Parts: sequence; C-alpha cells; structure tokens
Amino acid sequence: MKEQLSSMVRFCVIAGLSIAVFGGVAEAAQKSRRECRQDWRAHKAMYRSEGKTRKAFMKQCRSEAAQPSAPKQGTSTKSY
Repeated sequence: MKEQLSSMVRFCVIAGLSIAVFGGVAEAAQKSRRECRQDWRAHKAMYRSEGKTRKAFMKQCRSEAAQPSAPKQGTSTKSY
C-alpha cells in the first residue's frame, strides 16, 4: 500500500512540474484573449470591411501568435 501511495505521489509531482514548465512555454507563445480582443476593437472597421467576423478573427489571432515568425526578407541571419 505504501508503494502505491509513493508511486502516486511521484507521478503527481512529475506531472505537476511538467505542466508548470511546458504549460508556461505554450502560454507565452500565444497572444492572450485580451490582446486579441483589444486588437479587434482597435481595428474593427478594417476587419469588417475585409469580411472577417469577430469569431474568425479571434481564432486566427490566437493561432498565428503560436507559430514562430519567419525572418523578414532582406535581413541576414549570418553573423560576420
């Protein structure tokens, strides 16, 4: 019985640490709902004229931020 309890405690500690470490990384990579909502409110007329709905914009805003950005064209990543 003590072995089962010990195994469960170890599992919970490892799972908790994994979530704390890797959950924070994923969260930092995405824009928050608040940031996307502020962007929508600031540029609502422009997005509406493009035919975007708020729901579609929010989905796109949240998913784009999670993808790594490519280097801008014309900039060199080489160090001399």
